[in-house]
Amino acid sequence: MVGDPTMIRLTSRQEQILRIAREYGLEEGFTVPITVPGDYRGTCSFGTRSNDHIHPVVMFMAQSLGMYAVEAARRIMKQRSRFPDNYDEIPRLSDRERDSLVLVGRGNTDAEVGQQLGIARATAHNHIEHVRRAYGNAQRPFLIARALFDGQISFGELFRR
Repeated sequence: MVGDPTMIRLTSRQEQILRIAREYGLEEGFTVPITVPGDYRGTCSFGTRSNDHIHPVVMFMAQSLGMYAVEAARRIMKQRSRFPDNYDEIPRLSDRERDSLVLVGRGNTDAEVGQQLGIARATAHNHIEHVRRAYGNAQRPFLIARALFDGQISFGELFRR
């Protein structure tokens, strides 16, 4: 086997790529995993002559380049799929809608959101429903994940009381 079985099991295609790389002097390498909550996962692999003395700055640059490469691949995949043209657009939310979204992310009901914001339950419900519609009628757990991914809300806000 070409790959290190203690790390991950390589596919036959990956092993073939490594064999070809060796013909060009790339004896070793490393793979940077990229995971974006709520979206595609990917990896970006780099070949080296040796992994013995890789400078930390090189690892940082590889991580940055890997993130860029996976994001570019994600965009290409979305263009080739049947996502609506505005799938990547971040909805514009009012301050009250955003506040309601944070409280929903903390597990509050519409009534609790209304109470905490000093508004009627029906008004809180309308804010939350508007956010759901802005995200394609997403159910609440997916809605929170998408809002986190889009930067509408943060983990810090969700866990702050």
